[in-house]
Amino acid sequence: KDDDGYRSRWGREMLETNVRNEGVDNNNNTRISSSRRHVAAARQRKRQLLRLDDIGETTREGVDLRSEPYHKGDHCSAMIKIVANNSDLIFGHNTWDDYQNAFPRIFKTYEYPVMENMIPVGKHKVDFSSSPGLIASIDDFYIVKGTNGANLGVIETSIDVYNRTYLDYIKPESVLAWVRAVTANEQANTGHEWANKFSEFASGTYIDQWMVIDFNKFKKGVEPQDGLFTVLEEMPGKIHWEDMTQHL
Repeated sequence: KDDDGYRSRWGREMLETNVRNEGVDNNNNTRISSSRRHVAAARQRKRQLLRLDDIGETTREGVDLRSEPYHKGDHCSAMIKIVANNSDLIFGHNTWDDYQNAFPRIFKTYEYPVMENMIPVGKHKVDFSSSPGLIASIDDFYIVKGTNGANLGVIETSIDVYNRTYLDYIKPESVLAWVRAVTANEQANTGHEWANKFSEFASGTYIDQWMVIDFNKFKKGVEPQDGLFTVLEEMPGKIHWEDMTQHL
């Protein structure tokens, strides 16, 4: 914990994320017959293990996380564009997933109370594409509305690092990407804050690029403000982000 309690707040949010995930697991287990329970749990965990697929190259024990259909190559595309005269901003994301994963797909809305000293002081809202039994998008596509006026679009595409020696930099003292994304969504008010918070305890187990749009920084007919578009990339042993607004 540092002087302003940042570490403790971050740790508390990550703990709450894991508790919510366990709650969803428990609810699923009470509603699924015993003969199907282990199948449903395995499917959910497999989806979340996408955040570990680069570890799959470092060991041959257990599941081969690079095998189809869970190979992450050629998986996602994203687009962010400011149209003529700065009249509008459009963005989109395509998972390029297999048709076998098209159902069941759900567009979810979650709302959580924001607490201070055990007193609710507002709410956090996030809309995202996902699947049953998951509290994270995994695609990844989020629209974030925060208590302090946060208005963010968060999308991600996976990338590859072909120098496999970088996998030696993966350390267990870290937090998986989906947990950091969910927690950053809840804490950040700007794209820069999101990138800083997501960078804490980086795992490098999912090599990817995150793009964060701060809709509060966009005004129709006005030149884009710095902070509108933040890009972050993560790989084993390194995580880096910059404001890329001027490249739109």
